[in-house]
Amino acid sequence: NFASLRPQMYQEGMLERKKAEIRGANAPAAPSPMMEMEDTADRLESRLMSLDGVAAGRMAEPLDAAASISAMASAEDLGELFQYTVGNVTLPRQQSSLIPIITDKVQAERLSIYNSEVLEKHPLNGVRLMNKGDDAKHLLQGPVTVFDKNQYSGDARLSDTPPGQERLLSYGIDLNMLVESKNTVEENFVQTGSIIKGILHIRRKLVATREYLAENKSDRDRQLLVEHPLRQGWELVETADPVETTSSHYRFEVTVPAGEQFALPVQEERVQMETLAILPADFGLLEFYQRTGAIPQDVRDALAKAMEMKSRLVELERQIQQREQEINRITEEQQRIRENLKTVPQQGDYRTRLLKKLDEQESEIEKLAEERAGFQEQLEQQRKELEDYLARLSVG
Repeated sequence: NFASLRPQMYQEGMLERKKAEIRGANAPAAPSPMMEMEDTADRLESRLMSLDGVAAGRMAEPLDAAASISAMASAEDLGELFQYTVGNVTLPRQQSSLIPIITDKVQAERLSIYNSEVLEKHPLNGVRLMNKGDDAKHLLQGPVTVFDKNQYSGDARLSDTPPGQERLLSYGIDLNMLVESKNTVEENFVQTGSIIKGILHIRRKLVATREYLAENKSDRDRQLLVEHPLRQGWELVETADPVETTSSHYRFEVTVPAGEQFALPVQEERVQMETLAILPADFGLLEFYQRTGAIPQDVRDALAKAMEMKSRLVELERQIQQREQEINRITEEQQRIRENLKTVPQQGDYRTRLLKKLDEQESEIEKLAEERAGFQEQLEQQRKELEDYLARLSVG
């Protein structure tokens, strides 16, 4: 939605740009009543006009209006602060005026700035403003008006820019460049594993890949700056180095040839540790790790032995549960027989048969209870053997 787009504020980069010397970012600015922004293909000029930071910029020929403007203030540092000192100014009562504060030339480089969170399909027209040179002054934050080839191009916002620093400005939508930001594809790999005192330690590698596909529809090469989100805990791999990094984004700069496409893949990885207690762990999960080839063979062998011992525990638990279910079934049937005995005559074959059935069931319950106790004893013994085995186990 273009209508909702607002001027962007850009953070200062945390890393030195590797192309700084090539761009001449450290070259002193030539003395002039205007702020000049240079590009290898074009020339942009800008002018700071007042205390609120209003500025004007254009390409190619200088604006004639600048020739009649001269700075009416001097700037000086006060420790980590700064001030502009304005000379005597006389104004009629109840009138106001814009006062030129800085009219020095500054360097700038034309860029297309893309951030998928700002605009999905297009980058923004922008420049990298370089406040450098022996006479560089502190540039106060505020709105900036940009002129390109003597015509209004858009509005931008400038953050405080001390001497020697750089800032990005964006002032309109670049309709000559299309950028498609493909959805991030995440993959999860098991790297290795170890067992320490009954705990399985798994190291995973998460790989996230995102591709930016740019198409330059203009008739000249264009510099594209892509802002990619910086996620804590993730590191760039097999990816071109960013030209700079902020607290929230990586910035990649590429040249997109005229009339061509350019793909910028960004790949990140994150190492993640997981732990799993073997004794209570789900059997299926242990079987998955036992078959994972990335885990060392000695760890997989130890898992196989632990699984075999656990399977015996599972079988003993099944036998115990089966006896308990049978005891419960017989007990319920005995309850039914006792209810029937309350209603049958005191003498007779049916009463005798019910009493005999109760006696047989009592014998069966005693037998099942004895078997259950035996299995329970085996279970406790097998569990202790497994616990002792895992407590001594350190592999991988």
